[in-house]
Amino acid sequence: MQHLKLLVLALLFPLFTYAQDDHIGDWKIDYTDENGMMQSTKLSIASNGTYTIDFGMNSNIEVKGNYEMADDKMTIWDTEGEYACIGEDKKGVYRVSVSSGSLTMTRISDGCPQRGSPEGIMTFQRIGS
Repeated sequence: MQHLKLLVLALLFPLFTYAQDDHIGDWKIDYTDENGMMQSTKLSIASNGTYTIDFGMNSNIEVKGNYEMADDKMTIWDTEGEYACIGEDKKGVYRVSVSSGSLTMTRISDGCPQRGSPEGIMTFQRIGS
């Protein structure tokens, strides 16, 4: 019986691993800017704890940063870039949920007022893995 339990856990382990990494990949969000123009932004989240942001999706990386995941909470902090919000007090904490090709980040707290949406919820669509 003990061997059966271990076998079941071993078979299910890849599912748990995948669930923890489902935020990894390339994501796109579309929004209307202050001039009423439609804009797109690409968020790339890597498995090594880093992310990049490409405003306008023109292959120019405007923000680089690091993140840590703990359960469904992601703590993010920018490290460099033209629009980076840098400083120990500028970390953001977001609740992350991923389903059906979308990633939703809901602000819990953020020391950077210009990061995120005014509503505190950002929903991205997967564009890569």
